Amino acid sequence: MAYFGGVSAYSSAELYREICYRYREKTKKFPEIVMYSIEVSEEEEKRFQLERDKEIVSVFEGKLRSACKAFKELNVDTVAIDCDTLSNVFEAIAKEYGFANILTPVNCMRKRLAKEKKKRPIVLGTDYTVKNGLFIGNSITQVKLHPDDQESVQKFITSKINSTSIEKDSLLRVLNKYSSMDSIIIGCTDISLEDLSGFASVPVFDSTTELISCCLDALG
Repeated sequence: MAYFGGVSAYSSAELYREICYRYREKTKKFPEIVMYSIEVSEEEEKRFQLERDKEIVSVFEGKLRSACKAFKELNVDTVAIDCDTLSNVFEAIAKEYGFANILTPVNCMRKRLAKEKKKRPIVLGTDYTVKNGLFIGNSITQVKLHPDDQESVQKFITSKINSTSIEKDSLLRVLNKYSSMDSIIIGCTDISLEDLSGFASVPVFDSTTELISCCLDALG
């Protein structure tokens, strides 16, 4: 298996650590994994998440194609990415290279929601992820946050990425305003289950956790 990392480095490290730990616990050995980590500046990340202009999309597509080319040369059959925001772009490019299994936080989460029969989630993710409804499909209707609340979520994510001060309860304050959802999707690898500890109104599903489960299934 191979995966595309570095966006962000913290989530990539956590994904690798958790997969290795759980795979070793199951098989008594470490998995064979290749990681392609890219260099992404704060400005590039900001432009991709917030502005999404054609130039910056082209830059990221180039990075993704370089990774897929390297993976193909290594005869890898399963590829993954640990970034929700880049999931759909990565999946489209990876399909061009004919990989047998393409795993993203988005497609793994969609499978889980279908299994759990959840249809009205709130998605905690970047402005791009939420605006474009990356997790929506198969009769799932996203409960949209007020623009001010979405701005609070985006600030929380940006603070985590940049390792600046964070109001730990800011996400809980946002969620406590809503009651029509049947679940919460953590749709950004820079938000953790720990960040929502204490919230028990509806089930919380973490896209990173779902991706890890899919990766372990692929590894066997």
